[in-house]
Amino acid sequence: MAFRIALFFTLFTVGCSITKQAPQENTAKFKAEIVLNSVRPHCGGALLSLEDSQGRLIPIMNTDYFLIQSFDSIPDFSKYQTIKTNELGTIKVDLSEGIYHLFHKDKSLNIDAWLKLKQRQGENYKNAPESCFLDWKKRPDFIFEIKSDSTISLSERHRCFTGNNPCIEYYGPYPP
Repeated sequence: MAFRIALFFTLFTVGCSITKQAPQENTAKFKAEIVLNSVRPHCGGALLSLEDSQGRLIPIMNTDYFLIQSFDSIPDFSKYQTIKTNELGTIKVDLSEGIYHLFHKDKSLNIDAWLKLKQRQGENYKNAPESCFLDWKKRPDFIFEIKSDSTISLSERHRCFTGNNPCIEYYGPYPP
């Protein structure tokens, strides 16, 4: 009788240890086609059409981005590879389910190089304080979620003479 009880507990323990495997990560990959565009306003000169007055959708061509699935603060860009849009502003990539962030490659520059690249000098421009540029550098350019095979179209708004830079104001004249 003692033998049967010992055998039962042994088989029960072995059976439980076999079924207690580590949970498996979701490794399913989905095909993602990400289309990046900028909306460019009409900035003076002859107005060609009603469509021009609402802004033109221009593909963000041949531009490098860091694709990051998750991060807590400023990402360490040296840990990530860049992906590049094609001539149509498209990136095709296989991704697992999750929320993704795209950071323009320039955001990996040190702060002095970033400011030199992004600040504008001249009588028609006014730069915001350096803290604005630091905050902008930390923010992803695009955020999207993947749950299945997807085509995702993302756009960024540009302003006349300052582009997508939120830390500059233009005070000069517009072309006639």
